[in-house]
Amino acid sequence: MSKSSRPDEGPTRLTPDSDSSGQSPAADSEPQAADQPSIGMLRRYKRFILLAANVGLSLGIVAALVYQAVSTKVTYTPTGSTTEQTESVVSFLTQGTIGWGFLILGAVCCMLGAVLTFIRWWYLVWTLGIPLRLTDALRMGFIGYLFNLAPAGVVGGDVIKSILIARKHPEHRTKSVASVFIDRIIGLYILFVVALGAAILSGLWKLDDPETQAMFYVAMTVSAVGAVGIGLLMWPAVMDGKLVRKLEHIPRVGHIFEKVVEALRQYRDQPMVLVVAALITVGVHTSVGTGIFLIAKSLYSESANFATLPYGETLLVFSLSASTGAIPLAAGPFETLLNVLYVSVGKAVGVATAIGQGTIIALMYRVCTIVIATIGFVYYLVSRREVVEAAHDAEELDDPMALDAAPETTG
Repeated sequence: MSKSSRPDEGPTRLTPDSDSSGQSPAADSEPQAADQPSIGMLRRYKRFILLAANVGLSLGIVAALVYQAVSTKVTYTPTGSTTEQTESVVSFLTQGTIGWGFLILGAVCCMLGAVLTFIRWWYLVWTLGIPLRLTDALRMGFIGYLFNLAPAGVVGGDVIKSILIARKHPEHRTKSVASVFIDRIIGLYILFVVALGAAILSGLWKLDDPETQAMFYVAMTVSAVGAVGIGLLMWPAVMDGKLVRKLEHIPRVGHIFEKVVEALRQYRDQPMVLVVAALITVGVHTSVGTGIFLIAKSLYSESANFATLPYGETLLVFSLSASTGAIPLAAGPFETLLNVLYVSVGKAVGVATAIGQGTIIALMYRVCTIVIATIGFVYYLVSRREVVEAAHDAEELDDPMALDAAPETTG
């Protein structure tokens, strides 16, 4: 008689506590049981170290930017006065000159951009034949928005959305991941398209200024290369060709390229879906860019020394700065680039912007995102058990987007 392959049934025993080899069944499982905690412990240590490094670096960058902003001061004599006064880029805090109307409208525009993002994702999901209701997409979208505020090392919003929809529709796991991946790719790509449009419509591309010319050419190059690349990958002869398979095996970056191709493969028979999603994304970035413009107006419309960029220029600066969202840091890259470009473009168009303004505008935008995320927090409280289980599933994955390895659960 042979030993059973199922541990709960136990082996054929010669004695009550031993098998034919004379060993207790429990003894065979002890090394495996001992290995499990050590693997889990290493994974938790790795996540903790990543989280600590991410938070520390992000806080360090933002602290340096805030110090630079607070140190930017201008001494001037108001018209009709002989007394000198000092103004800094944060004087609105002490002088009470915040334009609340502009600020509220700016927050509403940012909120509209977020909602359009959730609608775009729902559209991408729906066209793949996944029966997801719009209300569920909004709920998952706001929960994902909440998790996106967390630093790397904590489960991100895209992963949470992928697992939530995969738990709800386990028969559509691959399509669920594809929808989230394409949603992110389109969002990033269209940032450069909007930046290109803003540079053309505002006339910045005509200026004889090296820095604004560089912005224009970066936006134009990424827009053109992206359009050609996506078009070629949608062509079956290329998508299933040898070159693509070779690119998928490039060390370190090949797996990312493979995910892009696999996601596009889900939509290659529906190219117009990607076009519609891109048009929605133009609305997303235009709405948020408008929000940034209004936030700037709310802070500096009454300033004697610090002006704000015109609308088109603000849209360009925001779009290029927002592309840093691909960098896995909780904060810092967006604020840094917005700060640099706000001064650079202001100088090019003859607007009196100062170092630090971009930082303060970016931080006020962050405040607006936190306010918006409170909606996600309410959804989290309502469906806490579902979200906690999804987050636990995500933490168990070595590759967060590889949902084929996730537990088979429904919700």
